[in-house]
Amino acid sequence: MFKVQIQRLKEAKMAEFFEQVFVSEKIGSEKPDPEFFKYFFSHSNADPAQTLIVGDSLSSDILGGINAGIDTMWFNPERTTNFSQISPSYQIDSLSEVKKFA
Repeated sequence: MFKVQIQRLKEAKMAEFFEQVFVSEKIGSEKPDPEFFKYFFSHSNADPAQTLIVGDSLSSDILGGINAGIDTMWFNPERTTNFSQISPSYQIDSLSEVKKFA
């Protein structure tokens, strides 16, 4: 899974924007588990107030980010209607749109 995430970043021409990539399988905790975010913040220099999680799952990535108190960006390439109670801060349908927030 880690290689898949890295490949996605390369294909979106975004890999150079990241010093580290945190993937659940490597951390040992799955989102939305708060332990994932505790690990992330304890192993990075990230400031929660300036952190944005980008994810394609409302129930894990986005909910986890909301519960951790950070901004969230739902990657929704199919433009699926969100019928859930989970409200991301932002929504994109192409990873290249993330650059607008850098």
